[in-house]
Amino acid sequence: MLRWAVRHGDLDHNPVEAMKKPAAANPRTRVLTPQEMLWEGLPTALARSKTCQRIIKLCLVTAQRVGEVAGMAVSELDLEHGIWRLPGPRVKNQHEHIVPLSNLAISIIQEALEDAGKQPKFVFPSGDEPFSTSCRARTIVRASEPTEDRPLGRFNIASWSAHDLRRTALSTIASLGVLPIVIGHIANHRSVTKANVTFLHYVHYSYQREVREGLTCGPAIWRQSSIIRRSPNWCHCWRQPNEPKPSKRKMPPGCVDVTSLVIDPKPAERRVLDTPAVGAVEQRHAQPFCFHTFRAQWRAMWSKSWSAESIVRL
Repeated sequence: MLRWAVRHGDLDHNPVEAMKKPAAANPRTRVLTPQEMLWEGLPTALARSKTCQRIIKLCLVTAQRVGEVAGMAVSELDLEHGIWRLPGPRVKNQHEHIVPLSNLAISIIQEALEDAGKQPKFVFPSGDEPFSTSCRARTIVRASEPTEDRPLGRFNIASWSAHDLRRTALSTIASLGVLPIVIGHIANHRSVTKANVTFLHYVHYSYQREVREGLTCGPAIWRQSSIIRRSPNWCHCWRQPNEPKPSKRKMPPGCVDVTSLVIDPKPAERRVLDTPAVGAVEQRHAQPFCFHTFRAQWRAMWSKSWSAESIVRL
């Protein structure tokens, strides 16, 4: 506009001609590791705000933006079918987003609704409005401030922001071998899900089943990491021969039974590892359980099953 004004004689010169454009901002890359697990530390770090605790947990188990989680309305939820339907105006790209809810996510939401009072409009109400984004940000910043007694703050981990939760959740799901197109649907990134003519005009499959599977396996990893920190010797707790089979054991809410994910052609030689986080994990070898080996087996099984299903659909 200023150059147009100079060309038409309205200005003698362009006052911003010598200005340089701002340097490009470096995108954040912070991803919380399993060793930096927030789950156990939340009641201590945010003792005065159960609302913030639940919002952080939901960000990890749903992989959605913190503002979308904090503004969750009761009218958006269908807990009977495990669905959270985000309307277009509430989403960054203005497109409706359907988020399948795991059992763990549903239990967190139900706890919040019990504390929200009678007939609440929002899951995390603050008067007649949803929980303030600025209040949530201030709470996290204050809990992260270093002190003499706690150099890393009350969370006792390196500095992090609320948006790092979404990056952490999606990175964790990706580490399990979930396909990029499914991760794009979880994140509601149309630059991935509608990147070309095929997916924009011809493929109208919603990937809801795959999205639900991805959002179910993620929380199991976070819950498992907290158990590893609490009990370093948990990997040696083998099932005794007279104990009931894993299929008859009652799984805690929000946990994943991954028994069928490790194939064993010799059931008589199986040895079973049972943890509250991931259920009964079958091992046919006698050596101690290795999480990295299990993750590789899990990733291979997911990739194999999805490839087969994709061929069937085609």
